[in-house]
Amino acid sequence: MIEATFSPAMKAQLKRIQNLPRLYNDVVHASVKRDALGVITEFRMGIKKNSLGLDPLSMRTIDKKRAEGLKKPIYPLYGVGPDDVDSYMNMMVVKKIDNGYEVTPSEEWHHTEKIKLDHLFQIHEYGATIKLGRGRNTRYIKIPPRPALFLGYQKYMNKRKRMEPKPAVEVKRAINQYVKEGKTDLAKKIKRSNIRGRNRGLREL
Repeated sequence: MIEATFSPAMKAQLKRIQNLPRLYNDVVHASVKRDALGVITEFRMGIKKNSLGLDPLSMRTIDKKRAEGLKKPIYPLYGVGPDDVDSYMNMMVVKKIDNGYEVTPSEEWHHTEKIKLDHLFQIHEYGATIKLGRGRNTRYIKIPPRPALFLGYQKYMNKRKRMEPKPAVEVKRAINQYVKEGKTDLAKKIKRSNIRGRNRGLREL
């Protein structure tokens, strides 16, 4: 029977390898949260700049928005824009779940207090036909799907793919540094970079 004897340096490296899941849990969570907030940023910026290619509004809707004194009346989903915390543009929130984070519409009431934001999201993201009035006064309004969240997600993921190689290399270097030298400064740098990146994206609004 052959017994392996490890040097103190090798034993220290093996110990650090065992600690990797715990050490990098914060790094991974920071990255996932950055991605969730990145999707929200694209959703909000897409509505603010009308850059998602959403179906245009009808002239009747545009005229109504103009009469109400709303800014950017031709922009779909804009409404009061960023001026109210409970506007459509501001509805998306990040929720902590068991294995990370999810982007979901708020369950608060829309600023008009006529409908909850998550219900309004279902109508606009997927489209709907709304019945108004009764009897002879019945009329239907067809709202086409304007999937701002889906398109914002696609836009963010395309950006994410372009920047993916560099973060992957940095993580490998950070792991090698920790295992071989016991240092965590590269891991901390990655975590700080993820936090700065998501905060910078939100500040753009």
